[in-house]
Amino acid sequence: MGILLLNDDGTEFAIDKIKFVKKHSAFVAKDKAKNEILFYYPLQKSDNTPPEDFDVFLFYKPNLAANNIFQITDKNLTELSCKGKLGWIFPIQSFLTNEHDYSKNPYFLPYAYNAYLKLLDGISDVNYYNKIKINEISDGTYIEKIYGENTIVMILYKNYLNDYAIKYNQPFDIKNYIVDFYSKGFNLFSQNNFNLFYHVDFNTKNIEKEYIPSGNKINIQKVSNDFIDNEYVNNLLLDLIPFQDHPLVKFHLLYQIIELLIDLIFKNELTISTSRFKDPNENFHDIKDEIMTLTKEQERIVKLFNDYSKNVDSSLKKNLKATCDLLIGLTKDKIPNDAPKSLYKVRCLLFHNLRSFKTDYTTSLKSINSDFENLLTEILIEFKLIKI
Repeated sequence: MGILLLNDDGTEFAIDKIKFVKKHSAFVAKDKAKNEILFYYPLQKSDNTPPEDFDVFLFYKPNLAANNIFQITDKNLTELSCKGKLGWIFPIQSFLTNEHDYSKNPYFLPYAYNAYLKLLDGISDVNYYNKIKINEISDGTYIEKIYGENTIVMILYKNYLNDYAIKYNQPFDIKNYIVDFYSKGFNLFSQNNFNLFYHVDFNTKNIEKEYIPSGNKINIQKVSNDFIDNEYVNNLLLDLIPFQDHPLVKFHLLYQIIELLIDLIFKNELTISTSRFKDPNENFHDIKDEIMTLTKEQERIVKLFNDYSKNVDSSLKKNLKATCDLLIGLTKDKIPNDAPKSLYKVRCLLFHNLRSFKTDYTTSLKSINSDFENLLTEILIEFKLIKI
C-alpha cells in the first residue's frame, strides 16, 4: 500500500522525499514538483537506526488509548541476545501527542520514529483505498488521518528477529501469530480487510475484546506446529469472522475450525491404529471397534478436548459448557455431561433442528460464540498430535 494523496486536479501527489523538520515538529513530504505536506510528529527525532532495519505490521483494535504502549516479547528467547524482546506495539494515537509515558523513553523512540517513516512510505501488505485530497490537509495533518483512528502499529527489530530464526530454525512469519493476536483483540490488516474494518457499517462490537495487558509487555505465542500451514483458519479470522453480525453465521464459521481439527485427529488415529495392527499382542477386533467409534463426530470432538489439547486452560472448557447448556435448556433437551458433548449438541440443534427454539436464541448464542472463540484460539496454539 502506498499513501494515496490527490492534488486539486485529481492527479496523485507522489511522495518523492521525506525529511524531519524540528521547528515544525513534523515530517515534510515533497513531490518532484517541490510541493509539500506536513505530517506532524510531536515526539523526539531518533534516527540512529535506519528504517530498513525494522518490519511494520498493522492491526485494528478499537479500545486502546495513546498510553497503551507495550513491548512485544517471546519468553522462549530470553536466553538469547535479544533478551526475549522483539519490538513494540502501540495505537496510532501515540504519534499524536508527547504527553504519554513513553514520549521520552530512549528505547521506544527509535521504534516510533522509524514506524512513522515506514507508514509514510506505505505498507505493501495492506490494500488501502482512502483517498486524501491535498487541499483538505494543506495546513498539515497527522498520520491518523491516513490510516484511521483504530489502527495499531507493531514494529519489530530485524536483529532481534535473527535471534528468533536461530531459536525456531525458521524466520519470523506474522501468519503464525494471527491466532494469538486475534485472541487478544488485535485484528491484522490484510489485502482484503482494511476497508471493511473502516467501512461506515462495520460494527466494532463484533470484535471487541476487553484484553488490555496489565503490565508493559505482550508475550506472543505461535500457532501449533501441527496446524501451522493452514491458511484457511487465518482467512477465517482475518476476512470473514470479524464481519459477521448474525451469531448463527459466526458459530458456523467457528465450527469449521473444529471440523478441520477433528479431521486431523481422525487421520492421526488411523495412522496409529494401522501401526497397532502389526503388533501380535493387539486385539484386531478391539482396534476395529475403536476406529468405528471415531467415525462418530462427537467422539472425535471428545478426543480433541481430552487428548489433543491437554494444556488448554480447563476454565475455558467449563465456560463453554455453561453457555452451551443455557442454550440447550431453551429446548428442554437433556443436558450432556461434558463440554465437548454440549458443544456437539448445540451444533446439532443449530444445524439440523433450529425450529426447536420456541424463544429467541441469539443472545445465548452470542455468549456461546464468545466462549467458543476463546477456547478455539487457545486450542490452535496448544494443539498437539499424538505421536506413534
